[in-house]
Amino acid sequence: MRLAAAALVALVCAVAAPAATAPTLVGRVTVVAAEMQCGESGCGEPFAPVVLRFTNGRGVVRLVTTNAKGALRAWLPAGSYSVSAPAYRNAGLTPTHVVLQKATTKKVGFIIRIART
Repeated sequence: MRLAAAALVALVCAVAAPAATAPTLVGRVTVVAAEMQCGESGCGEPFAPVVLRFTNGRGVVRLVTTNAKGALRAWLPAGSYSVSAPAYRNAGLTPTHVVLQKATTKKVGFIIRIART
């Protein structure tokens, strides 16, 4: 019985270990007008909900939706990713590329520039 319990603990630790070392991306998405001036609501307002698509050379890795304040948190394998906002193809998203290192947390502020009509 003790051997079975020890084996179970070892298995749980082995499965949980990759999550503890997985790179984390945290950030916020804001929106600004394409023009230099700001509107009545200001500049750089949190923008939500926004779905960001993270892709690498093999395709879509993760779709991440921001919360009501535009904040996001994503656990992704270490590597290089292209980032897009599929619902806002005609808007300018920056940055469009992020690199995540193993066992790190990277903070990124994404900005969507939308032209006023």
